[in-house]
Amino acid sequence: MTRTDAHSPANLNPEDYEYVGTLDVQRNPRYHSPAANREAKRLFDLLESEGFDGNFRNKGTCDHCGVSFRYGVVVRYTITGDVLIVGHQCGSERFALGSQVEYDRKRAESQAKAQATRERNTEFEADFRESHPDLAEAMYTEPQPNVRHPLADNDILLDMSHRLRQYGTLSEKQVRFASDLFAEMNGEVRPRPNEAPATEAQIRFATTLCEERGLDPKTELEGLGKQSISAKIDALKKTPKAGQSKAEYDVTVDVPEVPEGYYAIDRNGIEFYKVDAPTEGKWAGYVFVTRLHGAPGDWNREPVKDRTARAKVLRAIGSDVEAATVLFGRESAYCGICGSPLSDETSRYAGIGPVCAKNNGIDQAALAAEGREARKQRVLATERRDADGDLIPF
Repeated sequence: MTRTDAHSPANLNPEDYEYVGTLDVQRNPRYHSPAANREAKRLFDLLESEGFDGNFRNKGTCDHCGVSFRYGVVVRYTITGDVLIVGHQCGSERFALGSQVEYDRKRAESQAKAQATRERNTEFEADFRESHPDLAEAMYTEPQPNVRHPLADNDILLDMSHRLRQYGTLSEKQVRFASDLFAEMNGEVRPRPNEAPATEAQIRFATTLCEERGLDPKTELEGLGKQSISAKIDALKKTPKAGQSKAEYDVTVDVPEVPEGYYAIDRNGIEFYKVDAPTEGKWAGYVFVTRLHGAPGDWNREPVKDRTARAKVLRAIGSDVEAATVLFGRESAYCGICGSPLSDETSRYAGIGPVCAKNNGIDQAALAAEGREARKQRVLATERRDADGDLIPF
């Protein structure tokens, strides 16, 4: 909704305000003198009793621009007597200006600068899409929930994509770097300027990888130096050998969708994981996997950053999501859905708390019965009995 009040950016006249004081809205009285605390209390009381019914009173943000701040300038609107507080930048760059004319000039300069930036970014996007169509299409793609991003295999390009969409442009050097990374991600490796010659060990290893994949080493490795042949080796490793399908060879493809939650998998021992899949904000559409070590409830958290390792974990969980959820709860005594402590025996056998079970349409009693039976069978499997059926002590 468009603001029409006198304090909005469109209607501000700095001449109509007088300075009242400066305030740290997050101040801790322990770290300030009694006089400073009395002054802060005076300003807070003034804002409470005579404050403008605007952003700060309702949301704790600047009464002028709406942005959050810590250090604010308290001013009085001389026309009505209202007291308002603005962030220190607005206070120094706008309210401190001497006149309406000066404010309008500064605002016009700011608007012209913003328009020039928009035009520059539009021109850059047009040139970028024309010169690097595939790369530009990938980098301008907005992350979507549960949709694999085209740059998901390269964390550097993902970050550059986010910055491009945020700031609207890249330098020539960044474009060249992104182009090389994108080519390498798609199996094309280019010689790099001024790089050292490839070592004999690199050439032998790369030659073996080419031959295993039915490729001509002379054609594939021609002109590559130490850095570029290393990138080529990485690309070859991700390429299936002759006679293998991509899915059989590349463990990072066809990763199943795993919902947010807590999971455990048994790979020669129980491993605990937390999966996060944001649907909003900067990281919407990405999946983060964190391994949980140590005492349940007081976990040490270790992000799984390697794409191959992450894919293996997600594939193990995705083979039976419900079983991985329940295993987490039964082995840790913390709910496999929300991570809260399981406080009763039924919940611990089920691996899921009563509230989460109800909210997700899960029969907690049936799960608990399965858990009891599974535990019973594990105990029986470890028992040793003699010919008369009596237990043999360990």
